[in-house]
Amino acid sequence: MSQSLEQWLFDKKDQTALLEQWRTCAQYGMTTKDFCQKLASSGSGSTQKIGQAGLKAPGEGKRFTDVLSGWLSPVVVSTLAIAEQNGQLKSGLDIAIKELEGGQGVMKSLLLMMAFPLLTLLGLGVLGVYISGEIITTAGLEHSMASQVREMVSGPGLVALSLFISSFVIQALLMPIWTGQGRDMADNIWPFCDYRMAVAGNLLSTLANLSQAGMSLKAAITEVDAYSSRYLKSHLNQMQRQLETETNPGRALDTGLLLRDAQVNLNVMGDIAPLSTLLEKSAEQHHRHLSKKMATLKLIVPKVILVLGILLLAALVGSAMASLFISIQL
Repeated sequence: MSQSLEQWLFDKKDQTALLEQWRTCAQYGMTTKDFCQKLASSGSGSTQKIGQAGLKAPGEGKRFTDVLSGWLSPVVVSTLAIAEQNGQLKSGLDIAIKELEGGQGVMKSLLLMMAFPLLTLLGLGVLGVYISGEIITTAGLEHSMASQVREMVSGPGLVALSLFISSFVIQALLMPIWTGQGRDMADNIWPFCDYRMAVAGNLLSTLANLSQAGMSLKAAITEVDAYSSRYLKSHLNQMQRQLETETNPGRALDTGLLLRDAQVNLNVMGDIAPLSTLLEKSAEQHHRHLSKKMATLKLIVPKVILVLGILLLAALVGSAMASLFISIQL
């Protein structure tokens, strides 16, 4: 189902607010029809349209959850539909809100983490090139050590920085689509390993939420598969094949995506613990692992880049001043 521009702009914050309103109304004993009436009469913009469509839905042979398709993610809509069918709408709303609040955009986090330090590095480099250039031109130091340092920074140095940024962008583009030969090895190398942990944690959270809503593991994997990246699809397809012969959910999920320790726990407890609890605990383990890793990176990487920027500025200005001092002595 294609999305309209208005639906596309209805972001996670708006979606969460809508579901929180619905949950509050359900807690007060209001029916879904009452909630739709409330949205239609007192909502604004998108929520008013949702309410109006919800009021018309029964006459068109639809449920309110059918109306929400396009406004909410397909997995969230499925969670609500299954919970409603099982008479567990309130818990379904809790699970759907948790699903919306989940997710870790690891590449976005890495990009935001390095954006300011890299811009600072570039700014300090430009400043250093400018200052050293002024000194070189004014003092006539065109063939000095300072000139060589400046040319190296403005030439090969700029190319190296561009290659670094380009390689990071290329990796970000490859992560969701690259499968097959070599990917298993790459998944153990940074930043691919962080992306893998984020995907694994989000998948386990979603499967746990769908399981709590009453969906079987096989049905939940099928539901997630329809809206997943090529990378995740490759793992989900393997899980589906393993589910045909494997009754232990832990071993069925063993595709190399999960943390080794978490995978062992799933294998051991798969036949004992409730599925939703097992998946939720495993998801938390992945999220904790990634959070600690990201916290360490945020503590170290920006500082390293800033120190490099300061050293670059010092090298440019220092070499220019040293060349100037030598020329004066001569």
